[in-house]
Amino acid sequence: MVSSDIPANREWIADGQSGWLFPGGNPEALSKVLLKAAENEQNRQEVALRGRAIALARADSRKNFPRLLARIEALSKAAKAQMQ
Repeated sequence: MVSSDIPANREWIADGQSGWLFPGGNPEALSKVLLKAAENEQNRQEVALRGRAIALARADSRKNFPRLLARIEALSKAAKAQMQ
């Protein structure tokens, strides 16, 4: 994956490891990153697999929704306890 280098994307992409980042609004940097990504098919496939693994681990709603629900319930209980 090639994406602009902003904080939200850095949470998902480690440059050169699970994708490639470039400074947003910089077409020359984007061109360089695209050429770098296209240079080596094996490296591109490895990077893609690492990126996919991160997405599966962190963006799977079946895994994460129960964790989110448990956190919301814990916060709700804590807020109720403070109100009493």
